[in-house]
Amino acid sequence: MTIFQKITIFSLILFAPLILNAQIIITEIMYNPDGSDSGREWVEIYNSGTESVDITDYKLLENGTNHRLSAHNPSDVDNLIVNAGGYAIIADNPTKFLIDYSNKGLIIDSAFSLKNTGEEISIVDSLDQVIDSFNYLPELGADGTGNSLQLNGSDWIPAEPTPFIVNKTEPADETDSGGESNGSGSSSSSSSGSSSNSSGDSTHSSISELSNYKPKIDLKVSAGRERYVSVNTEIDFELIHNQDSDSGISAIWSMGDGIRLKGKNIDHTYTSSGVFNIVLNAKNKEENAVARTKVYVSDPSIELTYQNWGKAVDVLLKNSSNKEVNIGEFDLVFQKDDENIERYEIATDTILSPKSTITLVSDRTEFPYSSGTIKLYYPNRKKMTEIDVIKDNNQLSISEILKYVDSERLDDFKDILDTYELYRE
Repeated sequence: MTIFQKITIFSLILFAPLILNAQIIITEIMYNPDGSDSGREWVEIYNSGTESVDITDYKLLENGTNHRLSAHNPSDVDNLIVNAGGYAIIADNPTKFLIDYSNKGLIIDSAFSLKNTGEEISIVDSLDQVIDSFNYLPELGADGTGNSLQLNGSDWIPAEPTPFIVNKTEPADETDSGGESNGSGSSSSSSSGSSSNSSGDSTHSSISELSNYKPKIDLKVSAGRERYVSVNTEIDFELIHNQDSDSGISAIWSMGDGIRLKGKNIDHTYTSSGVFNIVLNAKNKEENAVARTKVYVSDPSIELTYQNWGKAVDVLLKNSSNKEVNIGEFDLVFQKDDENIERYEIATDTILSPKSTITLVSDRTEFPYSSGTIKLYYPNRKKMTEIDVIKDNNQLSISEILKYVDSERLDDFKDILDTYELYRE
């Protein structure tokens, strides 16, 4: 075998995963469905290669955030495979997708909210490499018309949705009353006939130029994706709409727990667990719009323990439940007495996986190894749990040991104990 042949074989082996990953492409996007957006947005992917692709560890990158993918059908959990020439739908809410469409196939559950004003979305593989991207814009069409954006060759067109099947080859007629086509990239003829002249060259009899007026788009709003949160933890909500400006739009939120809030950006804290239906009522001077979403509030189960390292302690937090828990902005407090208090705020979006444990080391918390109490507080300052720190009395046994140390080597022995932070007067 020649050196060239060896290099060729090595290259094929080295880059084989990259070639395989390139098979998955984005082929269809429903970013602004007709009516309420909440939970009804989806992205179609297609395996254009000749081999099946396991997308278990793939992600949807949207708005700078990687969204995990999980199988909607329990039978697909350990076998998230897109066959050669096959499709899969990444849905914000698979249940709502199945209500809207009768086509069947591999449905992937993910949590995202596509902007009506357009943004870039990408498919990221298990190595965190972007393998396909598309930056959609409402100018391409499918903006609240009931159509989706579909890949047709190298172009994107608005057309009647085709989840799990071959895309349309001709764009839908989204021509508005102003005479412009929304998304097909071409302008229609004037109302006086077949003339395609610009306003400056038109033969119409009026001295006025042709108007390019487009009627105002109906007000459409979204309350955002469904959310998961712990009790006593603040959660933010933002009015999402299809207008050019927030000016003149008001929003009233019914939080599902008897509380009503006003504003385009609000926050709320739930003090009890449960499933809460959020209803957003928005209006401008002419129109009203309603959107809904859900918040799943849980009462987390966190086990608080510690381990000492001589003069300091590390704090261990274990999620003993079967669901992940976000403990971001929780407070840890070490209290020796009313005057000696150390406080440590846990970083935002610190997420504990089910049955997992994290260790907050003493270098960060600066909690001393001293008799006192370690307390864990929710972000709203309500205490969740606590544990007493009991200082060991190892120094007594050490004192006993010192009695048996030769007096000439006593100082050397004390130095050794000091080095390991074990000796105390």
